[in-house]
Amino acid sequence: MVVKNNLKELRSIFGEIEKISREHGFSDDLCSDLCLCLDEVFSNIIKFAWDDDKEHDIEILFNYDPGLKKFTITISDDGKPFNPLEAETPDLPLDLLEREIGGLGVLIVSNIMTNIEYKRLGNKNTFEMIKDVE
Repeated sequence: MVVKNNLKELRSIFGEIEKISREHGFSDDLCSDLCLCLDEVFSNIIKFAWDDDKEHDIEILFNYDPGLKKFTITISDDGKPFNPLEAETPDLPLDLLEREIGGLGVLIVSNIMTNIEYKRLGNKNTFEMIKDVE
């Protein structure tokens, strides 16, 4: 699916995840986890990928391999290069009031998903999330 860089697109993205979850018999918890991860990644792309106010396409591919029991989400955008896996890890032991705002997204996604990977392919950021489905 191809969507625009607008948070309103989350509704159709979540609808697609819910449809796929029903088709493959995924649990409600798994569906919620997938939506949470997509929300986090998609929101950060919109917030940080471009320095202009222009409309951009974001491609989201979904693939479920029932033999391997793996669900893959691949998100590609033409924003400026950014590898979220190289971002500074937040200092969790700090008191909430002392900790800087933000920075927990990659940590949340990496704790929910089985594997995450970033690549810069041509002029595109490509972020892949894989979840083992039980």
